[in-house]
Amino acid sequence: MNLFKSGNGIVTSEIFSDYLLQLDLKGKNMLVYSRLLSLGRFYGKDSIIEFIKIIRKHIGEEGTLAIASYTLNSYKEPRLFDFDESKIMSGILGEVAAKLPEFRRTVHPIYSNCIWGKHTDELFKQNITTCFGENSFFDIFSKLENAYILMIGLNL
Repeated sequence: MNLFKSGNGIVTSEIFSDYLLQLDLKGKNMLVYSRLLSLGRFYGKDSIIEFIKIIRKHIGEEGTLAIASYTLNSYKEPRLFDFDESKIMSGILGEVAAKLPEFRRTVHPIYSNCIWGKHTDELFKQNITTCFGENSFFDIFSKLENAYILMIGLNL
């Protein structure tokens, strides 16, 4: 399947999968941040779903995939967080993952994540009253064995 068109041509499922193979993601716990537009033009929602499926395949059943689905604009003005209606501000990958039945989305009013895999239940034990403190999502995730951050299309 064609995923996206980049400055170097069309990137297919096979090309992306071969790239991920080099990263050796099997059994790892990955927190993904992305800026897909920097990769090129995706061929619609189905290509983004395929993109996510490929990442899941490489992580496997022994790993966990967390995709940022943040509602960061909650800082700008007072508003109520509505789990179903608040706009995801961290990109299309989080928006698509939030609608996929195999993912569960955490209920943090700012830093929610869509999670799939082995440690889903453990990550759902987060304290939603803190962003980065003890028992926050980030605290729990950082204590998982083989926990990594995968940045796709982003600079450090």
